[in-house]
Amino acid sequence: MRVFSGSLYGLAALGLATIVSLDAQAQVREFRDCDECPLMVALPGGEFARSATAGGDNLATSVGPFVVAKFEVTVGDFRAFAEATGASTPECRVWTTIGYETPRRGGGWADPFPHLVKPDDDHAVVCMSWDDTQAYLAWLNERTGESYRLLTEAEWEYAARGGLPNDSNWWVLGHMEANGAHCENCSGTDTMGREDELLTEKVGAFAPNPFGLHDLLGNAAEWLADCYNPSIADAPDDGGAAMAGDCGRRIVRGGAWHDAWSKLAGWREGLPADGRTNELGFRIAKSLPDA
Repeated sequence: MRVFSGSLYGLAALGLATIVSLDAQAQVREFRDCDECPLMVALPGGEFARSATAGGDNLATSVGPFVVAKFEVTVGDFRAFAEATGASTPECRVWTTIGYETPRRGGGWADPFPHLVKPDDDHAVVCMSWDDTQAYLAWLNERTGESYRLLTEAEWEYAARGGLPNDSNWWVLGHMEANGAHCENCSGTDTMGREDELLTEKVGAFAPNPFGLHDLLGNAAEWLADCYNPSIADAPDDGGAAMAGDCGRRIVRGGAWHDAWSKLAGWREGLPADGRTNELGFRIAKSLPDA
């Protein structure tokens, strides 16, 4: 059963500087493909400018229309998959105020913060490997007959910027005010040393970006489809995933609950596809036919 909800924003594609603008007469569509499916938002696609660093060379990139989850996949979303398939809950590395602790390990996605409380079902799921995301997507696609996938790195940046420019405000502040995301100092107060405050937050606890999407920066870092390359210089200009490079590692973007505000927009890692830490989560997407 496909479930539709009210619209939030209208979008119209413009040029490289602004990516898109908001048109109050148009509507962005929200829907679910099944009762257990994440809530999705349809974006129109368009042209935008990317760069690897602040002040770096701009790369003109086009993305086609696509659908992206409004929130990161939650504990409850992943629990539905695990209960339906009997998927295991491997332990994962735990990040604390003194860095990654081994052998102290979390109890997998259901108990990723063993020094604190178990996250509720509305928190972003973490302790995800890239391989775990593929298992979830295969189950969801079999359940719905759809073609869900991870976002490409270009789609992630397009969605995360929300129609705003590739300027210093993006790289330093993520185009956000204080309390705009869940990170180590996004409230304006440094929480380092407060291990009791270093964990995920429920999805949607902070204001959406102009596309109506939550938590692309902070909370859980998000696995993407692309194979790892140290630079985006040779990235596809059609918004597709980079499938050349080190495919044993995959791109992760957006930073996590313990990262500094100023690092979120530029946080880009190539991590082993089978690696699990209690900061790694994901968001789903699917393509739409060209308008």
